Amino acid sequence: MYEDRKLSLLRSSGAIKHPFPTVAGMLIWQHKQLSQEAMITDPLAIRNYQKITDSLVDMWHKGYTRDELRLFIDGFVAALRVNNSLDVTLIHKLEAEAVKFLYEPANFQDPFVPEPQPELNV
Repeated sequence: MYEDRKLSLLRSSGAIKHPFPTVAGMLIWQHKQLSQEAMITDPLAIRNYQKITDSLVDMWHKGYTRDELRLFIDGFVAALRVNNSLDVTLIHKLEAEAVKFLYEPANFQDPFVPEPQPELNV
């Protein structure tokens, strides 16, 4: 109740310019804005993204589940944070992009397997 009142006051003052009336909606909106703001442009971050995605596809073809692949992403990102090889914001963007890659079904389909032809009723 208090959070909704606080959000309505912020929205009426013009401080918040999003269409969501709840705290959960605001968090979803912030996550979408962060993921849409900028692509990864740092060369080292791009190299790490390529390592993650290549490893994810290899592990998928070896039979690992999406949950196990998510744990791999978490471990890779944790190692980047401990190593301090990238800026924190770049690591966050890298993690968001890797998770987005993980849950996109087209990334794990074999391009050489032909799709079945639909049956035609003649």
